[in-house]
Amino acid sequence: GGKVAQGKSPMFRMPAPQVMNFLDKVLELLPELPMHWRNLSEYFLLLRDVACLGVAEKGFLLARGTVARCVDMFLHDESPFAQGHRYHNKMGDKFNAPEFGYMIELVSLLVRSSDLHLRNAETRDSLEEEWLPPPNSLPVAGRLDKACYTMVTNRTFLTKVVTDNVNASHTLLLLQHLSWGDAEISALVIQVMCEVVEEMNEERYPQLFRMLRLLLNQKDSVQEFRIEKFVTFFVRALKANGTYPEACVKCFQFMADLVGGLPLVRTYFLRNIVDGHLTHPNSIKGNFWIEHFLIKQEIEDVKSAAEMFVRSLAIPAFLSQPPAFSEGKVGLVGGKDSKEGK
Repeated sequence: GGKVAQGKSPMFRMPAPQVMNFLDKVLELLPELPMHWRNLSEYFLLLRDVACLGVAEKGFLLARGTVARCVDMFLHDESPFAQGHRYHNKMGDKFNAPEFGYMIELVSLLVRSSDLHLRNAETRDSLEEEWLPPPNSLPVAGRLDKACYTMVTNRTFLTKVVTDNVNASHTLLLLQHLSWGDAEISALVIQVMCEVVEEMNEERYPQLFRMLRLLLNQKDSVQEFRIEKFVTFFVRALKANGTYPEACVKCFQFMADLVGGLPLVRTYFLRNIVDGHLTHPNSIKGNFWIEHFLIKQEIEDVKSAAEMFVRSLAIPAFLSQPPAFSEGKVGLVGGKDSKEGK
């Protein structure tokens, strides 16, 4: 690790020739996988185990463009390269879905073992404070080429992997690593996460909110920018879910909880509310979303949740004794007031 700490590129090692020949044959099977989607788990488990053997194995897989090839296969007909695919069959059936958990783990391991964070460090102003690598980075094994970076930061890929709940722990590690110190990717990741919140049933909220919290808590050079984008996109998701009381209540509870733990979240929520009034005062174009939930909302539980959020903005310590919510007015999961079947 000494050479990396000094800003020097390490010498990337490769496995023995026999091993490389074998792995090349394994990787050549990737285009055939859609026809054998029931065996995806075993295939990617093998590659994941190979990657876990050491730095040399990860370096080989990076050099072979494995990240881009895996994402291309995962996206299937949604891939930018779908026209060149050999097969266009549907993967999965009424009872079974293809298992991509080990594939996401493999992609996460390879990206976190790449030189990506070293390249990000080189692009920063030398006068800035010392660059800190992402906390979840692994020893550098090789280069993440442009094609792999483009595919792993593809919006469709990020949306699909979060929406389909594919190996949430390694998806989070991947998102954290890609976002670290990168404003553009941070904005993309936060927007994708908030759009998934807008579309998903409330049963997924605890997991999605945990992922968002950990992304917002990353203490890197773009943390404040990331939080600012979160407030913008999350308010948009909240407004879009205005007809789903249970979703609104859970979103307000999450927002209030964040305000109590992250002062910058409170700052940007206050700014969002104030700017909405200053931009279009006394106009239907005004961003008066908080008034809508406090005054015009007919469901009492939503009003109570909005009130709790507003109080948390004014007095963050209020969160230590949140108001109790009444039973039965929000609606059970799957009921007419939830997002089940949305």
